[in-house]
Amino acid sequence: MKCSPSLDVGVESPVIPILVSFPQLHPHLYTPRILHGLGAIFGKPLKIDVATSVGSRPSMARVLAEFDITKSYPNQVWLGSESLGYVQDVILDEFPPFVHLVRVLGIWLGDVVLLFRLTYLMQLLNLL
Repeated sequence: MKCSPSLDVGVESPVIPILVSFPQLHPHLYTPRILHGLGAIFGKPLKIDVATSVGSRPSMARVLAEFDITKSYPNQVWLGSESLGYVQDVILDEFPPFVHLVRVLGIWLGDVVLLFRLTYLMQLLNLL
């Protein structure tokens, strides 16, 4: 969360970190600069996962990026020039359950979403 004059601590941010996967990405594209550029298509790139960085999983590159859940995102992107490029598949990790509630309602309800986020995190930690 960024500090700004318009920051309202009572309203939950619609931006969440999600892993973006690029299956069968060409090996010459496994550079931090290019991977961060691919992540930037979806939001602010935060980190390249370790397996991608060290090359231990050449079948898929993964980048952690910030997503605004109020927007929709493509499942394919065009890489390269118009004549020599190709369509690259994109797989987004599953959004947490509270995201679907927000999309169905079509509005951002800070307190409701915060409750769903806390419930989701507690379920992940087996506290419920």
